[in-house]
Amino acid sequence: MEKNADMAILVVSCDAYVDVAEYFFPLYYKYWSDSPFPVYFVNNTISKEYGNTVTVINAGNEKDWSGRVKLALGQIKEKYILFMLEDYYIGKHVNTNVISEALNIMNSEKIVYYRITNQPKGKFEHKKYKYLSPIADNQAYGVNLQAAIWEKEFFEKYLGDVDCSAWTVEINHLKKVKDKYSEDIKDCVVDTRGIIDIHNGVIKGKWVPKTLKYFKQNGIFIDKGARGVLSLKNNLSINARASLSPIFSNESRRLLKRNLSKLGFTFTSDN
Repeated sequence: MEKNADMAILVVSCDAYVDVAEYFFPLYYKYWSDSPFPVYFVNNTISKEYGNTVTVINAGNEKDWSGRVKLALGQIKEKYILFMLEDYYIGKHVNTNVISEALNIMNSEKIVYYRITNQPKGKFEHKKYKYLSPIADNQAYGVNLQAAIWEKEFFEKYLGDVDCSAWTVEINHLKKVKDKYSEDIKDCVVDTRGIIDIHNGVIKGKWVPKTLKYFKQNGIFIDKGARGVLSLKNNLSINARASLSPIFSNESRRLLKRNLSKLGFTFTSDN
C-alpha cells in the first residue's frame, strides 16, 4: 500500500522529563525502523539531538503544557498528527502499512480523531470497519490524551484557548461528557486492535514497575535514577481505578468520588 506521508509524529515533553525522553527514541527506532513520518519533539529549553528525523522545538519556560503543544502544532504542516508523550514507550514492531491504512480511512471517512489505544474500550462496531468503534458521547475519557492520530485543526480546537496542564485539558472535556447516551461523537473512533504497542513509562513522576519489567525481559534496561518506582499502594490504586471506572455510570462515579473523598481519598477532579 502506498504510504500516506501527510502525518507528523509529535512527542510532547518538558525538561523535567529529559531522563524519560532518553528512552523513547531508541525504542522508537528499534520498533519502527521504517517509519516515513517526520518527528517533532517539543520541550522547554534543552537542546539535544535524537536522530536525523527528529526536529526539536524549544518552547521556553513561559508556556504551560497546552501552550507548548499549540506552539509545536503551529510549526507542523502535515494534516494529521500522531500524538505521543515522551513516556509512551513502543514495545513491539509497528506495521507502517497498518498506520497508512488508518490514515487512508481517516481521509475517506472524514475522521478527525483516531485513538490507537483501546482504553477505555470501544463497545460498538463501525458500520464499515469491524475493528473500529465509534465513541459514545457519554463515555468518560472517550476522546483523551492517550496516543492517537488527530486531524491537526481538531486537535487545536480540543486544546482550547487557555494555556494549561494536560490534566486541566482533559478535566475540561470530562465536564462536557453526557450522563446518558444520546449519540456518537462525530468523526471520532477507537481502533480496538492496539496497532501500536505502548507501555506507559511514568505515572505521578515515578517509573511504572510492569513497564520496567517488560523491557527488562526484552533485554532493555531502564535506569530508575533518582526518579524511583511507583509504590505498591499507588500502583494498586491506579490499577483499581482503571478497572472499576468503566463499570460505573458517570453519575455513579461522581457519587462514589464524593463519598470516598470524605474518607480521605483524593481525585484529580470531581467528575
